[in-house]
Amino acid sequence: MDPTSSPRGARGRRPRQAARLQRLPSLRLTALAIAVAIAVAIAGCDQDGTERRPPAASAQVSVPGVVGLPLSRATCALAERGLRWRLGAGEPVLARPAVPCGGSGVAVAPDPGVVRQRPAAGAEVRPGTVVVLIDRCRRERARSHRPGFGCL
Repeated sequence: MDPTSSPRGARGRRPRQAARLQRLPSLRLTALAIAVAIAVAIAGCDQDGTERRPPAASAQVSVPGVVGLPLSRATCALAERGLRWRLGAGEPVLARPAVPCGGSGVAVAPDPGVVRQRPAAGAEVRPGTVVVLIDRCRRERARSHRPGFGCL
């Protein structure tokens, strides 16, 4: 029997199976493209589902006055303006508050008051600028010259 006269073709597969196998790579690429599109859409949203848009490169924000505020509220005020902060010299730069903002009722102990900030309140800076905060506990620790001294 001649292989071309067989209903199975040259490789022994039926024509429908061969056509389905030829479409398989394009289906995989389509599924991959959909998965990437979903991941990009999710990555562009905050936890509440609102779209996250970075401010324009030339946009300036005003540094809020946080001296006198508890540290948890001060960090929320900075985060809302797109600013980052550092709790004293030599400390890591942070961009997310330790507790959720928005009156969740979560208490942080200790939550010392901010006694100094740099740059000063009202300064116009680019989003992402680092604001150095000194809280009451860090100031007392620096003045006491005792390792391990802190607030409770």
